[in-house]
Amino acid sequence: MLKTALLVCSRIGVCCLLFMVCLFDTSSLFAEKPEQEKKGTEFEEGISEILSAPFGIVVSLGNILVSPSRLPGKAEALYRYPSHVTVITQEEIRASKAKNIPELLRHTEGIYMHDAVGNNQDLTVSLRGFNDGEDLIVLVDGIKVNEPDANNMIFPLIPLGTIERIEIHRGTSSAIYGDGVFSGVVNIITKRAPVDKEAFAESAFEYGSYQSQRYSEFVGGKAGPTDWSFSYVRDLTDGYRSNGGLRGTFIDGKWAISSEDKFLWQILVKNTDESMQNPGALTASEMTEDRRQTENPSDGREMFMTIVSTDLDWNLEELLSLRTNLFYRETSLDFVTTSRTFPTTSGTDELITDTFQRGVVVELSRDQEILGTAHHLVAGTEFTSNLQDDERFDTTNGVRTAITTSRVTDKKTTGVYGQYDFDVTDWCRLNAGLRFDDVSFHFVNELDATANRKNHFSTTSPKVGVVLQPWEERLSLFGNFSRSFKSPNISDLFAFPGVGGSDPNLGPEKGESFEGGVRFNLWERILGALSYFRVNLSDEIRFDGTATSVEFPFGKFTNVAKTRRHGVELSLKGNTLGLDGYFTYAFTDATLRSGDNSGRKLTMVPPNQFTWGASHTYREALTLGFDGFYMDDQYVTGDDANTDSPLEDYLVTNAQLVYKQKDDLEIFFRVNNLFDTLYSTRAVIIGFSEAFATGTRFFNPAPERNATVGIRLRF
Repeated sequence: MLKTALLVCSRIGVCCLLFMVCLFDTSSLFAEKPEQEKKGTEFEEGISEILSAPFGIVVSLGNILVSPSRLPGKAEALYRYPSHVTVITQEEIRASKAKNIPELLRHTEGIYMHDAVGNNQDLTVSLRGFNDGEDLIVLVDGIKVNEPDANNMIFPLIPLGTIERIEIHRGTSSAIYGDGVFSGVVNIITKRAPVDKEAFAESAFEYGSYQSQRYSEFVGGKAGPTDWSFSYVRDLTDGYRSNGGLRGTFIDGKWAISSEDKFLWQILVKNTDESMQNPGALTASEMTEDRRQTENPSDGREMFMTIVSTDLDWNLEELLSLRTNLFYRETSLDFVTTSRTFPTTSGTDELITDTFQRGVVVELSRDQEILGTAHHLVAGTEFTSNLQDDERFDTTNGVRTAITTSRVTDKKTTGVYGQYDFDVTDWCRLNAGLRFDDVSFHFVNELDATANRKNHFSTTSPKVGVVLQPWEERLSLFGNFSRSFKSPNISDLFAFPGVGGSDPNLGPEKGESFEGGVRFNLWERILGALSYFRVNLSDEIRFDGTATSVEFPFGKFTNVAKTRRHGVELSLKGNTLGLDGYFTYAFTDATLRSGDNSGRKLTMVPPNQFTWGASHTYREALTLGFDGFYMDDQYVTGDDANTDSPLEDYLVTNAQLVYKQKDDLEIFFRVNNLFDTLYSTRAVIIGFSEAFATGTRFFNPAPERNATVGIRLRF
């Protein structure tokens, strides 16, 4: 830790020195030009003018709006919301120069990620002590886009160029969003055409290390009550490792008709065609030899996805609103993988999955003033159907040799929910929510009819919260308590019977969560949030290697684990001394509370982490910025007893230079991993294996120093 602290101080010192040079030069220019000196004096007197920043600064909590219900629609000021939420606007997305959603989210408080496949594209995003990405729900325009088999999210399917804003709702939220929300919700709202222009166009091109290229177009228009937009993104990269490339084409179209604030009806079509290679993990000796090599030259996936949806937001009368979402999603996946960490040397297999999803959400909201106090009521219902058809083959040199799996799984979920907000006084608001969900699985094994199964359960999820606003847009205190659930995924229940340990008798995981915190605005210069959370899980599904039998020779998945996760999250961003900047910190303590390893830390969860960024803008045109992130030591996957050495901590610093000419032209140059840190985001340790010695560790190395240059034009 001392070595890391010295490293942090030295690298931040280098960045500060560069900033001082920049500020010194700027001060000299100010001295030569009286009008610039006048601006400096006004700044010193406290007139806060917000400049471009890596994560643009907002000086009022009242300016930050969030979606308080299941569907996007009526927005609410953040300071009136009873939980910890981060909002990332389109301007902040553009200024960050992030390549993908995980890279953007990495700079918000408490979010950490690891690379499970080795290509630094398809990253697993987690927060609040969870580590597999299966406890985080992702919505795109109200549509849940997590994969139905394991509830994970494939983030490369959603390019950043199509996004208007992102809301990160932390904590358990089954009372609003239903199944699978233990750590939080990432709510993504895509772009519409600008309302103040009859025609609009934006073109961008980026080129970077590893032959990386990105072409993007966004066009739109408005004619009377209708508007339309179309976006096209093409991603190409060879990747920083052998067999680590990506080829993707993303097309979005949106058409809407609206009538002021009374009526909005829109149709969204999204199409994704993606080919991604997966170089996989390396042993320590293989990394020493060449960290860019691969031992899995044929691994990767081909994926095709289409989403069609229609949304309605209709103010039926002055205080009554109706919102609906109807969607259809079809996904085809061809996935080739070679497992080097499985107990047996099963070689390479190919999984072909076709998924058909459809769903509808209907939501009514009512605002009413009773005896001088405001009341807000939301009631809704949601139905989703996920039909998944899987075929798995053993392969040799790319040729299928035998079919090992042929199955169809149909999961249906019906939910009914309500939410009530009541302003007790001008400075106190109460919030309560309740949702009932009914979940059913129907599994058909087309190779063995005796393995056909059905599973069904229902559960109720409550939530209560309070917001105190002693100083309306300057200070708000919040707290909430909730219960949530997560149903077993297809892999836990049916996918790998026998050797794989899947058990069709599993029930849902259950969680209780408490959160309390404060949001504040200091001197209209610094926005901040500080929160404490605690999540207790019971009946958590974990693989139990001791539960062996004739049917389960290596053990099975069971509802036995109890875990506790608690911690603190802090975020600050503001403008002072000519610098725009942000800083976030998170402490997380995640432990097992049952079994032989009770009291041990959960794997792949960093106890401490922080991110930071700062920039200085000269003449509102040229911006020099630095940002970085630090992740503490983490126990590696497979080391539940915490007896092996942890994955080493790492600190990464980035730099960028941006030239901007009004809103018409932007040119940037960005260097990631400025100090060429060699690190890995994930490690796995294996027990018994036919191919490797017991205790062999596998790593997924992260990229070394790399750079990107880009240009953006707007018309």
